[in-house]
Amino acid sequence: MADLRNDEEIFVKMRLVPLRPGEPVVDVGTMRRSGDNHNQQAAETLSFAKTLTESDATNNGGGFSIPRYCAETIFPMLDYRADPPVQTICAKDVSGAVWKFRHIYRGTPRRHILTTGWSTFVNQKKLAAGDSIVFHLGEDGNVHIGGGRAQGG
Repeated sequence: MADLRNDEEIFVKMRLVPLRPGEPVVDVGTMRRSGDNHNQQAAETLSFAKTLTESDATNNGGGFSIPRYCAETIFPMLDYRADPPVQTICAKDVSGAVWKFRHIYRGTPRRHILTTGWSTFVNQKKLAAGDSIVFHLGEDGNVHIGGGRAQGG
C-alpha cells in the first residue's frame, strides 16, 4: 500500500488474528519466478533492496550499479551474446507509473548497470543518499519499483 498523500511512503497493513486451539495454520502460498523449470519447494520472495549511496543518487553519468543477484533473478534475462548485452527494463511504482531504464552489462570488471532513465527517476522521486530503493518481481512476472525516505529525510 502507499500513503495517498505521498506515494513514496509505502507500507503494509495487516490484521493479526490469534489462532484458536486446534485451528489449522493457513498457507498463503509461494512465489516463483515465471519460467522457472525446476520445482522450488521453499517460498521465495524475489526482491532486492539497497540504501542509496551518494553516487547512486547523483547524476554522475555512471548510472546505478545492480548486484548480479538482482539482475539475474528479478530482471528479464539478458542476451549475453550481444555486444554489449543491453535491454530496457520497465518497472511499475506503487502509484502505477511505469519507469523505463536501460540495463547494460559492461565495464571492467563487468557489472550490471541501469543507465538511461535512472537519473530521471532519481530526480522526479527526489531521492537522496540514505534513501532506499526496492526492486520486486511480482507474481505476474512484472518488475515493480519502490522506495522510502531515510529517517528524518
